[in-house]
Amino acid sequence: MNIRELKNKSRKIQVIVFLCILISNLVAEETLLLALKSSLPTERLSIGTIVITQDEIARFQGQSVRDILDSYAGIRFVKQQGELGTNTGIILRGSKNSNYALVMIDGQPINSSALGGASIEMIDIDQVERIEVIKGSLSAVLGNAAIGGAVNFIMKKHEVSHSTKVDIGSYGYQKYAVNFNIPKLNISYADTSYLGWRKNSDYYSASFFGSFAQDITDTSDINLQYIYNDSVVGVPGWGVVPENYNGSMEKEASFGYENNKNEFIKEYLQGVYRNFIGNRELYLRVFTNFDQKKDLNDNKNDYFKELKYGFETRLTFGDTLMFGYQLEYDETQKDNRITGINDYDYARAINSLYAQKTIQLEQFTSTLAIRYDNAGDYGEGISPKFSAVYQLSDNLKLSGNIASSFKTLGFYDIYAIESEGKTLDAKYEKGWGGDLGFEVNNYDKKLQLSMVFFRQEVRDIVKYYFSDDYPWPLLDVKQVSRTFSEGFESCLKLDQNILRHELNYTYSDLKIKEDSTSLYKRDAYAPHHKLVYLLDIQLFSDLNCFIKFTSVSEQQWQNKWGNSRVDDYTVTDITVTKKIADYEAYFGISNIFDEKYQVSANYPIPGRTYKAGLKFKF
Repeated sequence: MNIRELKNKSRKIQVIVFLCILISNLVAEETLLLALKSSLPTERLSIGTIVITQDEIARFQGQSVRDILDSYAGIRFVKQQGELGTNTGIILRGSKNSNYALVMIDGQPINSSALGGASIEMIDIDQVERIEVIKGSLSAVLGNAAIGGAVNFIMKKHEVSHSTKVDIGSYGYQKYAVNFNIPKLNISYADTSYLGWRKNSDYYSASFFGSFAQDITDTSDINLQYIYNDSVVGVPGWGVVPENYNGSMEKEASFGYENNKNEFIKEYLQGVYRNFIGNRELYLRVFTNFDQKKDLNDNKNDYFKELKYGFETRLTFGDTLMFGYQLEYDETQKDNRITGINDYDYARAINSLYAQKTIQLEQFTSTLAIRYDNAGDYGEGISPKFSAVYQLSDNLKLSGNIASSFKTLGFYDIYAIESEGKTLDAKYEKGWGGDLGFEVNNYDKKLQLSMVFFRQEVRDIVKYYFSDDYPWPLLDVKQVSRTFSEGFESCLKLDQNILRHELNYTYSDLKIKEDSTSLYKRDAYAPHHKLVYLLDIQLFSDLNCFIKFTSVSEQQWQNKWGNSRVDDYTVTDITVTKKIADYEAYFGISNIFDEKYQVSANYPIPGRTYKAGLKFKF
């Protein structure tokens, strides 16, 4: 079915929805916590929800988005080749991979329609104001891909001064950033380059962000924003094929990957209109994403293009009732520019209706949400969610969530299936999840302990059957696998004025069942234990020292070639920041004790590295 037929098929439901909006003549409410489409205060949010503020981001001077998020409970990553600029996907709690985490920028999803996941390397941390992390099944609220939860990056739009920043570091790392602000207009630009520790791991990125806000009337406004990123990164090897790791080959590129490069171009445009009447609001969002990937290689010159566009509208009545509709068109294409062959060209439309009801009593808050998604020939489904928060006292809070969720197949999965002449009965990967948690603190809020127990299951997962000469040829594709994960996460915070402590711990057990005839076994890249200790020391009013200690347990799993293993590791980082008038300088050391370790098997991470930077506000 082509995109024209999909548009015609969805026209009837669009007309009905718009008539409902016009007849109602009511308005909805913009969210304070954008990822949840909710304006509930923090004390009424489920335990485990993370909001990383600007002040908390500022502690991680010179570090990437990945380094910051990796410091919190319930978050881990996939990073294939290990160095700056390589594809980095977020894995929340015990999810199997990054395809089950929905990544958004100001509420705009950026997950790939072809592969399913989203790489966060293109997000420049200097342009981020706040990060929201909501763990657990969220398809009832956010739709496709939010099986494990969602991460929402709120970009800077309300800076009161201009600024410029320069960073330098090990292995030729350089970054230049500038930010200009005038009333209602924000413009940011960053240029980053890195020569790389491993051969053919160099990286270059140019990133632009612009936003504009304008009041139309006393009760309505409009916001526009545009993000552009162009990056070129060396690809030193296939991310899952073992390489020699004996100290002599660790800096070499894999055979055949000595000169491989990829270029990624990403553009995101979004416009939001809001119209307020009392405590009600009409919200309308239009969006378009355009992603390109180019293989810059002599023997392989594939060109991937993804286009996603559509709109979302919702009506909110106070903080208690919300109705919404979203229409999204996805198109993807892969061409080989050497042979001129088009490998695939797919399109689909997804119509979504959702509703959410929140009940707030003096100490109790409950939310019931439900969403219906229809992707035509690619399947349809209903996702419910129920959550409850009970504030027993000023010092004790309980919360619980249970929900079902789904993820549409990526176009790459569909292409792989059809290229083998297969037709699948199931169209979605389906899952459910639940959690129970408590949070306790002392009377002055200086000491806080929270703990959340979770369980999650995903079924109808796509499994690829390869020959013994993996990774090619591909023999078969089926939706037969399933996973389940369970564990708990805890966070202990202690504020001693000049000393602020934070201890984050995650235990998770992820098992996978390859097909109906096999048994559950431990999945790859799923450490049981992860411990992060953050210590913020305010030496003087203008001098700060920040220490991060990370410990990850060993990882073992089995595959058709035998046992695989990634050793446990412990890494310590330190950053010192000094403020002088309008200047701010920092110096940081990552991996102080020069630990030799790997995140992906046989792709070692660089040892001790240094960074320094200077920021000037004017």
